[in-house]
Amino acid sequence: MEHSQDLKKAFASARFTGAAFVVCLFVYLVLVELVKSSYKPFVGFASIKDVQTLRIVLFAAAAALSVLNRVINGRFQKKGGGADHAETVQTLFRTALISLTLAEMPAILGLVLFVLAGLDKDFYVLFFVSLVLIFMYFPRLKNWEAYLADRPVACRL
Repeated sequence: MEHSQDLKKAFASARFTGAAFVVCLFVYLVLVELVKSSYKPFVGFASIKDVQTLRIVLFAAAAALSVLNRVINGRFQKKGGGADHAETVQTLFRTALISLTLAEMPAILGLVLFVLAGLDKDFYVLFFVSLVLIFMYFPRLKNWEAYLADRPVACRL
């Protein structure tokens, strides 16, 4: 299938952005490991009395962001292609950026837990959740083509 120039450009930008998000995740991982090795034992930079409540709130926020990501992505996908081609390509690009941004948020929340309370295992869990979400929402040309052709989009996972 011949791709329009704006589709190629938007798709390449979306994939580059997705790769940058993956790199950022691993930068967070390296930072956590550096802090852990520099401050043994690392107990966080803040003295929080009720760490369990903070954990519950941030894990609930991560779950809510994951659900919100699915809802937003589903809403954009339901609109279907067919309108103005350039506008549809921009919608696909915007959806990819929003999805990737929301997919990275659990890792950021895990980083907050680590920095505040030294909870490295919670960071690892939320890091893995973000990695899976970025994999799920990483831009795929086949899905963009299906969307533009107003066909059902392939299953994400």
